[in-house]
Amino acid sequence: MPRLISEIAEENNNVAYHITSLKPIRPANAPYAWEKDALTLFENTVRNEVYQWDEQSQEFRYMAPLYVQESCLACHEKQGYLIGDIRGGIGVSFPAQPVALLPILLSYISIGSIGLFFGLIFGKQLTDAFSRLEQQTEIDGLTQINNRYYFDNYFHREYLRSRRIKSPLSIVICDIDDFKAFNDTYGYQAGDNCLKSVAQALGQVLQRPGDLVARYGGEEFGILLPDTTSEGAYAVSELLRARIESLYLAHKSSRASKFVTVSLGAAMFDGGELTQEQLLEKADRALYQAKSKGRNMVVVADDK
Repeated sequence: MPRLISEIAEENNNVAYHITSLKPIRPANAPYAWEKDALTLFENTVRNEVYQWDEQSQEFRYMAPLYVQESCLACHEKQGYLIGDIRGGIGVSFPAQPVALLPILLSYISIGSIGLFFGLIFGKQLTDAFSRLEQQTEIDGLTQINNRYYFDNYFHREYLRSRRIKSPLSIVICDIDDFKAFNDTYGYQAGDNCLKSVAQALGQVLQRPGDLVARYGGEEFGILLPDTTSEGAYAVSELLRARIESLYLAHKSSRASKFVTVSLGAAMFDGGELTQEQLLEKADRALYQAKSKGRNMVVVADDK
């Protein structure tokens, strides 16, 4: 039916669309060269769309990825797909003629001249404003480290890379022990200062360019360690735990110590069958074990 609808659309409106994959079940559905490039880009980055204008064919082309959902596994599980994988994509193309450039060029010159005048006056303010806006999408306003949005995107990209090249990827969830009691005892302003101090200390421990610490939510921090085994994740987590303890931030309401401490749960992905959600759940369960065993400790989930 999709092929029939595509044929009708192309015949009546010169709009063609094509559902394809890097691993098509039906050979006739193999991707065109530009679709193959787009699908490869989807698997290796966090891009959600690709569009281009082909000068030779005078076509505008657009492609978006199709993700594997649970209902897809009935037909595609035997191909090795997991929930959340990129099953393929849908490409749309239609004729597009280049626009006349001279009128637009003259318009841009006129607008540019006016813009240059005001840009000289307001340029720095605009640049600063755009810089702040960009930071707000990736940086947590309180702790000034990366936020959950950036963490999720980075996690997805590193997960795909780890699965593709079969390299280990470790994730660590770090939680400040009895943080609600800290706020109740010292007040929310002191709680904010505590979060800032912990975030800064965690960032100081992570030295490799690929490592990431982000505010995951509330008093939780997410840490990603690419190319790191379970043993490496434990060693780094112990350094993080000891670093926070060495801050000697008073916490008389803690059940673990008279100072602020953290509990950490870690899990590793080795390029196997675990989904991102399952990997995160393993780290969460490990964190829960660390909490239930007395806090101020590291627990690493087993690799099974």
